Amino acid sequence: MDSKAKRRLAEVIRRRFTDGLTPTGFLRTKPAFWVRPKVHCLEFVHLHLFTFAPSFRVHFGVRVLNDTFPAAACQRT
Repeated sequence: MDSKAKRRLAEVIRRRFTDGLTPTGFLRTKPAFWVRPKVHCLEFVHLHLFTFAPSFRVHFGVRVLNDTFPAAACQRT
């Protein structure tokens, strides 16, 4: 699959993913990142598109709002 077709297909999947997550309170904030704000934390979902195949890995997480890390994203330690 050429890269243009792969990107197009990935965006179709992301839009459908957005349609499924929106009723649960998640908002798409970046092309592959959805956030659901809560009182003291953010719940997030990130879709990682693999470079070698048109497939995804899904990351789920929670970020506490008073954490010193500057982004609401996965943090490697």
